[in-house]
Amino acid sequence: MFPSLSGGVAPHRSAMTAPMFGRQWCSSPGQSDLADMRERYARAPRDSPLRESLLSAATASSGQVAAFLEPLLPRDVRGSVLLNAQEVAALRYLVFLPAADVGLDALLRTGLPDEAAQDLCELLRDAPEDAVMSVLASFATVCSPLTNWWNHVPNVTDVAASREARRALRVMQLAGHRQWPFEENVWRGAVTRAGQAMQCDPHSGEPVDPLLGMALLDLLPRNPYSQRLMLTFTGEPILLFSMRAGLPVAAVEKMLQLGFDVNVASPEARAPAGDPVPILRGATPLHYAALHGDLATVGLLASFGANLNALDARGYSPMLYAKAGAQLLYGYTAVTTLRREGRTDIRLRDATAAVVRSLHSLGADPCVCGYDGMGLGRTLILSVIASRDGGGMDHWPEFEQLLVTLKRLGVHFNMPDGAGAGHVAAFAEVNARDNPNDAIWALSTLLRKLDTW
Repeated sequence: MFPSLSGGVAPHRSAMTAPMFGRQWCSSPGQSDLADMRERYARAPRDSPLRESLLSAATASSGQVAAFLEPLLPRDVRGSVLLNAQEVAALRYLVFLPAADVGLDALLRTGLPDEAAQDLCELLRDAPEDAVMSVLASFATVCSPLTNWWNHVPNVTDVAASREARRALRVMQLAGHRQWPFEENVWRGAVTRAGQAMQCDPHSGEPVDPLLGMALLDLLPRNPYSQRLMLTFTGEPILLFSMRAGLPVAAVEKMLQLGFDVNVASPEARAPAGDPVPILRGATPLHYAALHGDLATVGLLASFGANLNALDARGYSPMLYAKAGAQLLYGYTAVTTLRREGRTDIRLRDATAAVVRSLHSLGADPCVCGYDGMGLGRTLILSVIASRDGGGMDHWPEFEQLLVTLKRLGVHFNMPDGAGAGHVAAFAEVNARDNPNDAIWALSTLLRKLDTW
């Protein structure tokens, strides 16, 4: 939620300067008339009938502001304006009023939703006198305003630049430019930068610049057809591209609210070199949320109707990718996994279990197996192997209870490639004999017990 403003109208500037938008800017009689009216409005006594009369005449649907905006508004192939009535009305007010008069009451009067009105009022009431008009007039000089703006994208840590960027973005969004067909590098860059801005700082725990992130995402199209066309050069839908990179939950929520498909599937493609997570053919956003161990995003996707048992091209459900299940991506066998060096992530076992519990509580089926026979049992075994230094059975009562519960539900812990009780027991016999504090030995003991049931 954007911050509330005290009072309905922004503070009045006692020393109101003459508008900078003078006659020299104007290229038509209509724009010249508009500049005259704005100057008269600024000089008229506050709360005078003349002010109200000028405002009504200028911002009417057939007034001078409408004439000024007419050639600047984006249209579809049939020539229809891509804005709704409230957005057009709000634009007329924003173009005409001096910055000091851009108050909450004025914006709410246009029919804008409360949150959008508060956001615009907060950004624009302290704007340079003609910031809105300047931005709108500049739209007519470039074929793609978004591309032009993106060339000057600010660093998210620059407060002043961020505010100016958000102001420009909000005006462009309000003017309907979110509907324009802009290039992949622009919207892919916008979503990437939005994710960075909404990512929590590791020290403070607060998002870096959430308002800038929201303003960037607001420029994405609302039209489902346009959204389906937003594919990277690999053919990957933009939401999945973002989810693979670990898009913050607040940004994911915003994209879902805009109408992006919660169950969109990945194509058969290869991720660019350097990407830490490959493209999972047929995977959905929920697969990637489970892989990242992001419980908040898992819950969010479920609330938007994500298919909890969606299968990727290998028949793996999101639960099979729960955190440690990421090792399935790289083709580790029982032998290479058990003997792999660097198994020191003591949090992996519990993080994997948390995702499994979350998906199961939401209704996911723990007994789903891939087309190769791989199931949840292997994911959980891998999570213990990777957490070998996390202690033995005394340190994992909740994890033990989870395995017991899953066994009773029909989950198998012997996988086709041998990553089951036999291989774990053989490894424990050689490397962790009679050491109950070694996670491998504890796992071997538990699997033998489960096998007898």
